[in-house]
Amino acid sequence: MTVSVVVLWLRILKSALLHCRKPPGNIRMTSLAPAILVEIEAVCQESCEAKVWANDNEQYSRRNSVRIRGLVVNKDDNCKQIVVKLCREKLRVQGIDSADIDVAHPVLRQQSDSASADIGVQKVPTVLVRFCHRDLVIRQRRHLKA
Repeated sequence: MTVSVVVLWLRILKSALLHCRKPPGNIRMTSLAPAILVEIEAVCQESCEAKVWANDNEQYSRRNSVRIRGLVVNKDDNCKQIVVKLCREKLRVQGIDSADIDVAHPVLRQQSDSASADIGVQKVPTVLVRFCHRDLVIRQRRHLKA
């Protein structure tokens, strides 16, 4: 086996590992040691499992998140206090305090978004500390529609 064939084969293996797929079968692998092929397959499998685990972890981290649209937030306002006020007054959830909100911040609106063209009306992604609070806020949103 020549050096150029080995280099080509390594490039193909690198591409296959990066894209988490098996190398093409049309390249002759008879000269490669079977132990190396087994190890390459194990690394590819481990890489695929790591990608799946990372995706699952990312989905789980959104578990306590709520996106609130239509809040009036000015530049110097405290978003946590505005969300607490919304929960207490509009949603009738008295058990939520600013300590129960991990993150609340306004998202800049896009110029083409005509629905939130009013000054100060924005989307506020909010991460609550406990899942039960998030669930309660979602259940109580029916009070906004009444």
